[in-house]
Amino acid sequence: MGQNNNRYILITGCDSGFGNLLAKRLDLIGCHVFAACLTQQGVTQLAQSTSSRVKTFMMDVTQQQDIENAYSMIKAALPEDRGIWAVVNNAGILRTGLIDWMPMEEYKKVADVNLWGMVAVTKRFIPMVIREQGRFVNVVSLSGVLPYEYMGAYTISKFAAEGFTGVLRREMAPFNVQVSSIKPGVFRSSLVSPQPLLQNVQKMYENLPPETLENYDEEFISAGTFPTDIDK
Repeated sequence: MGQNNNRYILITGCDSGFGNLLAKRLDLIGCHVFAACLTQQGVTQLAQSTSSRVKTFMMDVTQQQDIENAYSMIKAALPEDRGIWAVVNNAGILRTGLIDWMPMEEYKKVADVNLWGMVAVTKRFIPMVIREQGRFVNVVSLSGVLPYEYMGAYTISKFAAEGFTGVLRREMAPFNVQVSSIKPGVFRSSLVSPQPLLQNVQKMYENLPPETLENYDEEFISAGTFPTDIDK
């Protein structure tokens, strides 16, 4: 654990799934973790299952003030001679539906978390990562390189996140900062719980305008056309 004891890592999206598991694993090997959760329940549960090396706190990556508050807290917690060894941009959300079904506000909501949240967190913590000559690890998706039907909003956001990661990698190279993207395979997590996804599809179907509705029928949904096992 010796070397890990000097490593400070920020992870977003730690309520459940990959972020939650990574925070616990890094704790076990002796790293210091700043674990950002969206909910108070996530904060409490993770704090109860980890050591004092893990600092849990609430942060919505779509809210700049939350990011500023996190930056101030982390800056105060770091030893004077240390920066951030790694930022893991893991926070993400998923919405499924056909392109002509999904309201524009859903496209924007997904992009706000999966793309702009990643950009905002990265921008704010670049100075701390450069100081440590650390790394950014962006959890993207296979959907960032392969377009999947019924996942337009998600796929758009992940393609953009992949592009952002590529630009960041080139711009950070002169500072000896590494930038990586992770494209998980197919995992069942809270992000892809079948029932909420299908409920959201049903709600969109019920709100379709007549000119769109006439192209589809109830059998389209009941036939199980929409995916419920999708990678993060």
